[in-house]
Amino acid sequence: MGVNMKKHYRIVLYYILICVVTIGGCAGIKRNETVFYVSLSGNDSWSGKLSEPNTGRTDGPFATPEKAREAVRTLKQSGTLPEGGVTVYLREGAYPLSETFKLIAVDSGTETAPVVWSAFHGEKVQLIGGIEVTGFKPADSRFVTGRIDEAYLNKILKADLKAQGIRHYGVITNRGGPGMELFFQDKRMTLARWPNDGWVKIADVPQDGELVFKGVLPHMRHGIPAGRHYGRFTYEGSRPDRWSDIHEVYLHGYWVWDWYDEFLNIESIDPVKKEITLREPHSNYGYCKDQRYYALNILEELDSPGEWFLDRSDGVMYFWPPAPVSDSRAYVSILEEPLLSLENTEYITIREIILEFSRGSGITVTGGAHNLIAGCTLRNLGKIAAVIDGGTGNGITGCDIYGIAAGGIKINGGDRATLTYGNNFAVNNHIHHYSEWIRTYQSAIGISGVGNRIAHNLIHDAPHSGIILNGNEHIIEFNELHTLAQQTGDVGAFYMGRDWTQRGNVIRHNYFHDLLGPGLHGVMAVYLDDWSSGTTIYGNVFYKAGRAAFIGGGRDNVVENNIFVECAPSAHVDARGLGWAKYYFDKTMDIYVNTLFDRMDAMKYDEPPYSTKYPELLTLYDDDPAVPGNNRIIRNISYGGRWLDLYDGLDFSVVAVENNLIADPDLCKWQEVPGKEFKVHRNGDKGITDILKSDGNVVIDTDPGFIDAENGDFRLKEDSPAFKLGFKRIPIEKIGLFIDEYRVMLPSKN
Repeated sequence: MGVNMKKHYRIVLYYILICVVTIGGCAGIKRNETVFYVSLSGNDSWSGKLSEPNTGRTDGPFATPEKAREAVRTLKQSGTLPEGGVTVYLREGAYPLSETFKLIAVDSGTETAPVVWSAFHGEKVQLIGGIEVTGFKPADSRFVTGRIDEAYLNKILKADLKAQGIRHYGVITNRGGPGMELFFQDKRMTLARWPNDGWVKIADVPQDGELVFKGVLPHMRHGIPAGRHYGRFTYEGSRPDRWSDIHEVYLHGYWVWDWYDEFLNIESIDPVKKEITLREPHSNYGYCKDQRYYALNILEELDSPGEWFLDRSDGVMYFWPPAPVSDSRAYVSILEEPLLSLENTEYITIREIILEFSRGSGITVTGGAHNLIAGCTLRNLGKIAAVIDGGTGNGITGCDIYGIAAGGIKINGGDRATLTYGNNFAVNNHIHHYSEWIRTYQSAIGISGVGNRIAHNLIHDAPHSGIILNGNEHIIEFNELHTLAQQTGDVGAFYMGRDWTQRGNVIRHNYFHDLLGPGLHGVMAVYLDDWSSGTTIYGNVFYKAGRAAFIGGGRDNVVENNIFVECAPSAHVDARGLGWAKYYFDKTMDIYVNTLFDRMDAMKYDEPPYSTKYPELLTLYDDDPAVPGNNRIIRNISYGGRWLDLYDGLDFSVVAVENNLIADPDLCKWQEVPGKEFKVHRNGDKGITDILKSDGNVVIDTDPGFIDAENGDFRLKEDSPAFKLGFKRIPIEKIGLFIDEYRVMLPSKN
């Protein structure tokens, strides 16, 4: 071996020794950082400064996170935090929590000395709010005899939960959590239900003088059967006749609207009349013929792999495992509260930890500043996975969130009264298969307050919305949203509505595609519902995105520099306040709703900061506020599908449509209108008019210059005619997830 080679090996060995001595095993620990360890093989009487027990088992890691928290507090009480901060490493394993693990202000770090709670490098660490179920035996009890089909009996196991100390099972509520759930192979199992997949429909609703509308607004009666009943309905077939114990049977359905679901408890079943009577509280809107529902929590319907049922009187669980129980662990969720909570803390990071098997949320951050949830996995939870409520500069990044009963992330920050920014954020998260229990208004990300940011997230596979917004001055950018609204109608992948004062929001450089919306009124990509105003929709790509940019009666919105491909239509503007929703404006009507005006007054729109930030509000009442004035649709590309819908008698004195490129007009069936300066396409069945004014707009009969539209590459070639209209290049390559220290891999495109 040559001298240079020997020197090389000595240098390598030197750095290995430095690594071992100074960081306890190359786990990425920084110089001058104080480190504590927690392990399932640890002991709270030890120092916590060793990553594993020493040979004499006289020292080693702590056994509990609570002891590590105490050690960090003691360190702070002895003086300032060390340069480089403090890291608590949790070693591999599942740590059950019987109560929320709380970090409060005293547990905070500083900008130069943060406090980090992290999984040890490369190890799987789980914080769980559940208990492992053991002792499964064949289900041979009298309880199931004659209730479960004989062909299935040898597939079904039972476990005595009471014998394992599990006695609190939770409850199913109208639109709350599911109570106790069962998880196997890291997946949510299904309460025994009928039908096993899909839905059945209400056969009819009796109308023997019991019809009521409970103050339902007129527009909510549109498009549904005339009759609603608030106590009972009929069913087809004989399946419910076999259910012997209906006390715990629930029905989950879209009882009137395809945008609102509820769980309801059965009072009685009349097999002669084929009639089901529901317990109070009844559905919020009543019941309608042909609406969808299914029944759940029924022992007689335990007839397929993955289904389970709990006999609450005896505490015995019955389960048809989809694989041998020896192949995986079964957990039931117990904890009702969040697994982790940060209250008024600063500079704390929660990193690379799995939070799961709980009835509550994974983590909540309340107040404080510069706290970060990073690189974590939140799954198999009964409530919203992560909540950031208030404070400033708090965020969640690089996390995977899925298998959630409710929503994914909720972010609130800033103050609407003063228009003070919160600067909270959700960035680079992969959120999918959420809203698995409550199916509506449980979005991947909900954002409220002022001045927060949602960016570079991948959101897909859910029954309803992707992002729901309230508030002002938020930025929604570089996100990819697809395969949403799979069960619902009248729904937006992005949604906001019913407030003139919620302004200054920007939706830019996002990719909306493959949106479904099978229910009534379909799906919108960006849904500015019920007079949403002052929003900018800029530089987005919409592909097969339903009614893509939808302005529902609002004012001062801008739809600019977007690409629309096979949308129907690309853009929509209506004046609903002059039509079906005039009861929001006409005080002479039997039902008058002053929501919009109350919300204007609540924000003191005629005083600073609103009067100076949004001067348009000062003149809103000068003309007819029901008219959607000052909306602009400019410099967009529309290819295939349908270009533009203007409803309720709107024309170009109200909506500016300028310098747009309309490609492949044959798909739109454009027709010249004699004596007019625009082209029109009419849908005679619905009276909808699609209008293209010749005010700088260009119609071509070719592809607008996409690099490869057939394979979904909607970047523009240099010679695209759109650039002559002032169209700006969209940074499509930057949309979606990215690799960084918290996200080291990207998910498969499949």
